[in-house]
Amino acid sequence: MSKNTDFFPIERNRYFYGKLLTVQDFDLEQRYGRQKGQLLNRLALGAGVVCGLGVSASDDSTLLIESGMALDYQGRMVVVEEPLLRKLQMLEGQEELLGHDTAYLCLQYAETDLVPVN
Repeated sequence: MSKNTDFFPIERNRYFYGKLLTVQDFDLEQRYGRQKGQLLNRLALGAGVVCGLGVSASDDSTLLIESGMALDYQGRMVVVEEPLLRKLQMLEGQEELLGHDTAYLCLQYAETDLVPVN
């Protein structure tokens, strides 16, 4: 029998009347919701493209990547909000593409702050 305890390390905040809420409480609440969503994504949907993200050659040295969304292996959403044009020479590992008919383009999850906080 396999152990599934690694799938459920989710800690939930326990609220009660009169509880003094701190930054840590709000962080825990946000983390709980995020981890539940990521767990569901990972177990029910798996990793891969959900929608969009088509790739085509604009010319011999430029790729057009359509907007869309994918899930990484941790269940996090990787979102490309608008189409991207990328020159091949700007992509890491592009020098290894010479003479090959097939290549893989990978996306990576990166969280960015919208409002800077001092």
